[in-house]
Amino acid sequence: MICGMYSLDGHLTEPREMEERTVTPIIVITNTFPFEGEQFLRTELELVDKDIPITLWTFLHPKQECDPLLHRETIKMLVFCKKKLKKNSKIKAAVSSVTNLSRYKEVEAVIGKRGKLRNLIKAVKFGYISELRVIQIADWVRKTYGNDPEVIFYSYWMYEAAYVSARLKITFPKCKFVTRCHRFDLYESQHANGYLPYRHFILNNADIVFPISDDARNYLNKLYNNKYDHKLEVARIGSICDFGAVEAEKSEKCIIVSCSNLIPVKRVNLIAAALKNIDFEIEWYHFGDGETRNEVETITKKFPDNVHAHLMGFTPNHDIQKFYSSHDITALINVSSSEGVPVSIMEAQSYGIPVIATDVGGTSEIVIDQVNGILLNEDFEADALISAIKSTIAQKEVFCKNALKTWSEKSNQRSLVKNFYLRLTKLGEQ
Repeated sequence: MICGMYSLDGHLTEPREMEERTVTPIIVITNTFPFEGEQFLRTELELVDKDIPITLWTFLHPKQECDPLLHRETIKMLVFCKKKLKKNSKIKAAVSSVTNLSRYKEVEAVIGKRGKLRNLIKAVKFGYISELRVIQIADWVRKTYGNDPEVIFYSYWMYEAAYVSARLKITFPKCKFVTRCHRFDLYESQHANGYLPYRHFILNNADIVFPISDDARNYLNKLYNNKYDHKLEVARIGSICDFGAVEAEKSEKCIIVSCSNLIPVKRVNLIAAALKNIDFEIEWYHFGDGETRNEVETITKKFPDNVHAHLMGFTPNHDIQKFYSSHDITALINVSSSEGVPVSIMEAQSYGIPVIATDVGGTSEIVIDQVNGILLNEDFEADALISAIKSTIAQKEVFCKNALKTWSEKSNQRSLVKNFYLRLTKLGEQ
């Protein structure tokens, strides 16, 4: 069953045949956007040249009627709708989820990790859910572009969306398939038993894999003995600076910020624990919410009078950037135990804010120790963070200048998006 299309007012409409284009159409496949999350895909799609024909497929059907977060009339938006599937589609998907284990040699990956039974269950469930989506999107592709189309399937994540894209490429041999990879969809340590389903299948069928950092590329090469190096091209995500030059007045006050979900991997509690020992006046603003909020709040209640904490909770990105542009901020602090290339760091640098961060993932690709900020060991002690804050205060003017330079050269999303879609356009011409 072909899923209908959501117009900008959120109402379901019937898909229309696309006009013939000289540019190869791009079908973006993702998890929840445009109805929930994935803020960085929104800014990417809103920066794309309007002459490039794009259709966005999302796997998350809104639980209640809501407006999509994307406001681009030239981008068609469609939603996988499980209720529209016929019984035979579910049977077909169930059979494929089992037979594909052998067909695509996934059995070897399943038994090659600890927790074989759990891995097997995960692979079958992963395959079943994905095959349902393959059936629905393939039907739409046939109706829209014919039985022998030439389109580019672009998966924003190297997970279910990438598996679906790889399967669609097999169904339509003239099509291309590319995928980004970030963090949870890349690093095996982030998953139970270190098992990610259908890695080789996805990588074998991808025309290009776009890791978002050098660290991610190096990780894939090490994991697969450089087997896929010829397919790997680093494509950074970048960030947008909404407010331009900082207009804040210079202040003697030390203001530090942090910006992340309050979840264990972000370790915001370690920031709070270190600040208890600060012996000078300091203001700390944290943007974000989550499961560790109570733990962080408990620590802040023990702060001395010279340390002031402001847990801002969930804050729209636009408002966070407005805060950056209107305050003289000493540093952004990020002490995560795992990262890709943190967008929160890129956004801070776009306002000339120095960064103190743990040296994990691709962070060191944009935070250069003693140049635009300070890198900490992953297992840093509280004294090291306090020392880093004091050192940043002493070198603030130089760090600020270099932070903005780093963002301009490496993380300006406008130029990064332009180059990324130019690459996709050239791929479609091959």
